[in-house]
Amino acid sequence: MRYTRIIWYSLMAVFLFAGLLSGGREFFLLFFIMLFVIIYSLVLNLWTAFSFSFIQELSDQSVVKGSLAHLKIGIYNDKPFPFTLMKVYVETVTPDGTYELSFNLSPQSHIDYLIPISCPYRGVYGVGMTKIETNDIFGLVKTRFDMRNLPYYRHQLIKILPRIMELPYLPARGADAKYSGGAAKRISEEGDSYSDLRRYHPGDPLKKVHKPVSARKRELYVKSYDIPLETTVLVAIDTGMESGEGETGRYLADLACECAVAIAEVSFRSGFNVELAGVDLSRSFKRKRNQEVLSALCDTLAELKFDRDGDLSNTLDIAASKTGMYRAAYIISSAPPSSYAGALLRLQRDGCHVCFTKISGEKSRTESRSESGNTLKGVSCIHVTLGDDVRSALTEDSRYGGSG
Repeated sequence: MRYTRIIWYSLMAVFLFAGLLSGGREFFLLFFIMLFVIIYSLVLNLWTAFSFSFIQELSDQSVVKGSLAHLKIGIYNDKPFPFTLMKVYVETVTPDGTYELSFNLSPQSHIDYLIPISCPYRGVYGVGMTKIETNDIFGLVKTRFDMRNLPYYRHQLIKILPRIMELPYLPARGADAKYSGGAAKRISEEGDSYSDLRRYHPGDPLKKVHKPVSARKRELYVKSYDIPLETTVLVAIDTGMESGEGETGRYLADLACECAVAIAEVSFRSGFNVELAGVDLSRSFKRKRNQEVLSALCDTLAELKFDRDGDLSNTLDIAASKTGMYRAAYIISSAPPSSYAGALLRLQRDGCHVCFTKISGEKSRTESRSESGNTLKGVSCIHVTLGDDVRSALTEDSRYGGSG
């Protein structure tokens, strides 16, 4: 079609100059006939572009990473005239996963497509038709417009949740006798110690009754418990980390969220609450109804944006100022632990177990040699790279920092 277009426009130029030079009407007649064909093709293309109707809908609005969703697209011609050749470009989750649909429609007809949408990493993505290209049968006139510029057009949004991996125990707790073998010490929801007594109310558990005081006062008194603050596990994600460009950045962000979900899941199972923190992010998740709270946490991580704006240091400084708030703190970042040395050491000195998870595209030999210089005393370090098995990486023996 490209050569046809070149020859067509070249002949038009020849006929026009021949008519101007010789004055022959036959040259002008041929020129205007060819010009009329071009104008007719342009009008037909524009009419096709603004006359067709469509539907597009996803089989699932929310899926887990690694699943396969389907996008249904239907193109309809409700007019009594045929459409010209159309090419529709469909955007999917992956940058290189664009589909091209080519077809033409006769009057009162339609065509349906079912496009598979692969979900290789977590996040919220817009999928659906983007550009429409119309062309006449000779390829003389090609028109293209972007449907995303239309005020009424909306992409279909698909939310891809991070995968949930069950860990046998909290990462890097092997050195702590209370956590060895994954047997995390469960803290009662009622607290560690009671701070006051009050009169018995119907419905209070009998095990809360303080027998000596009740016998002395000849009235039932129950213990009022303090809620222990140390039952919270902090999971901090560096959303401003240098995660790379294109798909590499998406995979690294997905890896960070996958580590966070695995840590949160085993924390809930071990009886802890979880506080998810990051740049402009602070949300607490209570361990009651583990599956529901885990689903809410996965939703939050799926919508988390890694835009390199902000600094996790401020978030960690705030966390370190909450004395006695956290039983353990897990920091996930692509930076070395020394970047957050002050906050990490304050958390560690406060009795909080601190574990730093470093995310990277690949672990070079130079990085392996210099990693020991970036660790901090009392802070355990885990290095997870693309392609690693997250479960194995988080539960293998972690290396503790030497000198600070």
